[in-house]
Amino acid sequence: MHGGVGRDAVEEEYLVKPEAQENLDDGLLRALLRLPVNEPVERALPADAAIDKFLTKPAIIGVKPGAIQGAIKVFLDESALGKAVKEDMGGDFSGGVSEHTHNKCFSSVRGEPKIRPMREEFEKMAAAGKIQGSNVAPLVKLVESGFCSHKSWGFGQIKSVDPVFAKFTINFTGKAGHTMTLDFAAESLKPITKNHILARKATDLRGLAELAAKDHLGLVKLVLESNGGKATQDQIMQALVPDIIKDDWKKWWEAAKRELKKSGHFQVPAKKTEPIVYQANEVSMQDRLLENFRMARGLKAKVPIANEITVNASDLTDKAGA
Repeated sequence: MHGGVGRDAVEEEYLVKPEAQENLDDGLLRALLRLPVNEPVERALPADAAIDKFLTKPAIIGVKPGAIQGAIKVFLDESALGKAVKEDMGGDFSGGVSEHTHNKCFSSVRGEPKIRPMREEFEKMAAAGKIQGSNVAPLVKLVESGFCSHKSWGFGQIKSVDPVFAKFTINFTGKAGHTMTLDFAAESLKPITKNHILARKATDLRGLAELAAKDHLGLVKLVLESNGGKATQDQIMQALVPDIIKDDWKKWWEAAKRELKKSGHFQVPAKKTEPIVYQANEVSMQDRLLENFRMARGLKAKVPIANEITVNASDLTDKAGA
């Protein structure tokens, strides 16, 4: 979407696992096979599953409660490979194996991610060869924002980071629970701020609907700032309809456009195909129209501006000067 990707947009699937990965999988599998069960094992666990998947998607029928967590804890505490994993992860497993590995920097509070600092964690992963060192800064920005965009999959919300296997889990629109390696994410995703219209739609749709009813200018300003300070009428409509404004867009937009023209913070062009621009410094409608009239070249360009001055004459501060 923003900037090219240095490789094919489809993630690579590695057919041969690194030796360390195979050893980790084998060690965990052996630990799990020693579990006390009430019934025989019906099928094997996937060898390439992350630790949290052993906890959330068990393939063993009749395992006693807490047995899986206990087996993995024994593996981490007693085996040499398990101790190495603990050391690499900082040694803190007090909050539970699954929570630590799957949710290292995200914890759910009323459905919204809570971010913990991850720079040191990413730097450790880079030193261990799990990710490219040049990708640490982009990954930190992605985690801090919590939202992203992809040129093919569109808007996404980062749900969790798996530091063991160096992966993000991201909910893209129509592609929930998608996993992506951290290196691929750093190279192909653009962070989106929490105040971006897309992020607000994902987390506070009701609040935006209230804003649409009470503060036309505030909502339009939000859309403009999410698009670099300017957007056409069509771009504004695409951002708001139908998620935020469900009925009678034309009536809503006509009322909003009148307010935009009266405000000194918006440049509203005569042509709907040209962008509306937000400006921090306030410029009165009269000053803007007079400046546009002076800058217009030729009678054909001046006539529509003169008509606009006439239509808005009641709102001008100095009618004689206009």
